[in-house]
Amino acid sequence: MRDIPYSTLAGFFHACRNVAGSTIGSFKRKLKFSGKHDIVPEIETIKIKDVNEAYERVLKSDLRYHFLKDMTSIA
Repeated sequence: MRDIPYSTLAGFFHACRNVAGSTIGSFKRKLKFSGKHDIVPEIETIKIKDVNEAYERVLKSDLRYHFLKDMTSIA
């Protein structure tokens, strides 16, 4: 178990992570903080030909990460 409590039950059961803050800091400062602490998004890369399938998965809530389209798969 983690020594830091989860803020929601969803986070507990799905190991979700959130980075929260305020509107006081700048976007540049948030990026710098994320880089310093190795905070990166979790993504699933899909080929353009699979975009319709990915969309159906979104509608069914059948995804674990954010989708990222691989634009090099167009050629």
